[in-house]
Amino acid sequence: MTVDVASVRVIMTMLYFFLGFVGQDMTGTGIPSLDQYVKQYCNLMGIKAIEPSVDYYMTFHCFRMAAICQGVYKRAISGK
Repeated sequence: MTVDVASVRVIMTMLYFFLGFVGQDMTGTGIPSLDQYVKQYCNLMGIKAIEPSVDYYMTFHCFRMAAICQGVYKRAISGK
């Protein structure tokens, strides 16, 4: 399976954006829900859905960010 770069980018945007609003009631703010955001993205891209799934790409991005953070930490403690 190959990773769709455009889907990874939209998931990165969603992750950063929505983590800032965790636990807050967003109704009435004009800020779309996660489902609305994905639906609008799919409409703009002319696709039916993000495949294999939003959860797959969210997990992929979290793993990727963990690897980047671990690399930065390792370089910091080694003095590089």
